[in-house]
Amino acid sequence: MRDPITKQILEIFRQLKVVRPRDLAARGIPPVYLQRLCESGTVIRASRGIYHTEKHQPSSRHLLALMAKRIPKAVVWTLRRFEWVIGREG
Repeated sequence: MRDPITKQILEIFRQLKVVRPRDLAARGIPPVYLQRLCESGTVIRASRGIYHTEKHQPSSRHLLALMAKRIPKAVVWTLRRFEWVIGREG
């Protein structure tokens, strides 16, 4: 059986799909739990500071979600159906 903090982390992943360590820190969860979940294979490190669960099925907008997590104030607009342009505000 999983401990309550692990259950809470998995619930956060269920809601957000793509999670950063700061998303957990904002809820008072130490990063060591994220590391343990990565070591067990429950959570996958997509890139530096970006994680998702092994059950997460990336959609066509998965890359867009990763970029939005990486650059929260980015402005994204489409030129064509599957091409995205990223710019920064200000």
